[in-house]
This record gives sequence, C-alpha cells and structure tokens, in this order.
Amino acid sequence: MHIDTFHRIVRILDRTLPLPLHGRVVPLVGGWAMRRVPDRRFLERRILPWLVSMRPGRVLFVGTSRIPDTRSYHQAYDWGATEFWTMDIDPGAARWGGDRHQCGDIRTAREYFPAEWFDCIILNGVLGWGVDEEADQERALEQCRAISRAGAVLVLGWNTSTCQDPRKLAMLAKHYEDCAASDLPVRKRFAETDHVFDLLTARQ
Repeated sequence: MHIDTFHRIVRILDRTLPLPLHGRVVPLVGGWAMRRVPDRRFLERRILPWLVSMRPGRVLFVGTSRIPDTRSYHQAYDWGATEFWTMDIDPGAARWGGDRHQCGDIRTAREYFPAEWFDCIILNGVLGWGVDEEADQERALEQCRAISRAGAVLVLGWNTSTCQDPRKLAMLAKHYEDCAASDLPVRKRFAETDHVFDLLTARQ
C-alpha cells in the first residue's frame, strides 16, 4: 500500500465516522492499513524479528502511537527475557506504551536511564516529528549513545520530507557506524513512501 492511500483512508474515516465510533474504528482500520505500508511491514517483518533473534538484554522503543498500537511490539514477539521499554514525551501516549514505559524527552534520556544500559534503541519517527532542529537532533543522538552500551544497535527511522539526512549530523558520525551484524541493508528506502531506515552500531 502506498503511504498516500493510507492517509486517504484515515481522512475518509475522520470525515464520515460518527464520534462515538471514531475512537474505536480509526485505530483498528488505520492500524490495518498502516501495516500494509512497506516501511512498516519492513519494521515488523524484518527488523523486529532480527532484533528478537539477538536476545538483547534491554530494548528501548522511542515514540509510541495508536496507529498501529505500539503495545503489539512487545506483546506479539517472543522477546524472552529481554526488557522491552518504551518512551514518549507525551504523557497521553503512555497508554500505547509497553509494560515498562518512561514518559520523557529523548533529548534528556540520561535523566531517566543509566549510562550504557540498552542493547538496542529504536528511534522511529522522532527526528523531524518533534525533534526538528539540528541541535536537538544532535542532542537526541548523543543521549541515545550515552544510554547504550558499545556495540548496541540503533534503528533510526526518518522521513526525507521532514528531516535532513541524519548521517550528515556530526554527532551521528562521532558515535555510530554502519551495523554489519545482520543481512539487512544498512540503509533501506521504499518506493511507496519517503521513509528511510538506517541500521547503526554504537562505536566503542
């Protein structure tokens, strides 16, 4: 499904559904549609299963949402003993977070988490979607490195329409390098959407 098709579906639902049904139907239909957009399918069918197979000690998913419901990312996969954490700056987004959820700003992550604590951070739809200025993006990436152990994986999802290429940020080059630990591409683009995934590893 093309991303424009997804947006058309959600707009139609917003215009036609009576208010009592809106809160129940939009997440269900919108989630069904979003999971058919190629970048979301790649996240759910390739990236997350690969991360699960590594059996990381702790994973942090930054940015929760109801379309699709982020709770499924810790409920629908066999994480075993992995601690699956979620984080969002919006207190209202906690309802879509995991069992271990932190309300807070990724730009000040060390206020909430110990240094070198996570084995993987998924930062998807954050740069350019709230963390917009270059200085703030640099700070967010520096904080991601601060709470990640050396060798930890950073899954960075961003949109070319809302964000400059993060690889041009000095902080990214300083703290991260291409991830060579899987057969997944280190950068994945999609014809149907402007979303991009970068797979990176925290430098020593």
